[in-house]
Amino acid sequence: MCSSAPATPQLLPTELLSSEELTGFLESVFPRSFFPHPPTSPKSPKALLTAPPRKRPFVTLTYAQSLDGKIAGPGGKQIRLSGDESMRLTHRLREIHDSILVGVGTMISDDPQLNARLPVLLPLPSQPQPIILDTNLRTPTSARLMKNYHMRITPRPIILCEGGEKASAERKEALEASGATVKELEVDEQGRLSLESLLKQEYVGQSLMVEGGASVISTFLASGLVDLVVMTIAPVLIGDGVSMLSKGAIPPELRLVARKTFGHDIVIVCRPVQRVV
Repeated sequence: MCSSAPATPQLLPTELLSSEELTGFLESVFPRSFFPHPPTSPKSPKALLTAPPRKRPFVTLTYAQSLDGKIAGPGGKQIRLSGDESMRLTHRLREIHDSILVGVGTMISDDPQLNARLPVLLPLPSQPQPIILDTNLRTPTSARLMKNYHMRITPRPIILCEGGEKASAERKEALEASGATVKELEVDEQGRLSLESLLKQEYVGQSLMVEGGASVISTFLASGLVDLVVMTIAPVLIGDGVSMLSKGAIPPELRLVARKTFGHDIVIVCRPVQRVV
């Protein structure tokens, strides 16, 4: 019988990864444009380092999952999966991206801060721009993102919604009063907020980090707009819980770029293979 929550694993202590090793790993998988200095890793793939100028932002999809492919507990209950070492990787990824995105489901269940604060809180100009996909403006006005904005440790969050009658003037006013900027975005043929339209917006910058949840992960993977997938696999089993892909989602073919152990977790970096239709 599956348990509703993972047991806390008894793990042996591991050696901390140095900042130089962490940076070297990232330089080996990301384009040189992400780093304002010469690469420290001699293993940086030439194809990535010499990539031609891009027509749209670089999109990185990153998430943590259990050994049985779950990203959350029953009903979307938040469960910390990443260990200290892979969590440092996540915060370094936030640091090198211009913007960071989650869906409203993650906002409601996890109340994330979406800033870079490990090993130390970065100054406001170095923080990524938080973006929330929220068709019907369900983001709580009490979210930590709003409080952090008023404390000047996180940029003012941008909440994207569908225009027209679905965009409640009352909810928009409440969210903006709490500290958010609410913007309307086009919808696609499926009635979802258009990712292609999103990537044309200036506030996204040159790079976007997508952190979830399941619906957002599935939609981005199906869109063909993801450049790199950074997956952290934790040595735990959840059982009943939320899977990484939404039901019925067709995952793309992935090509391995790199893999590395961070503490007790395994981080796998892949590049989606674009299908020729």
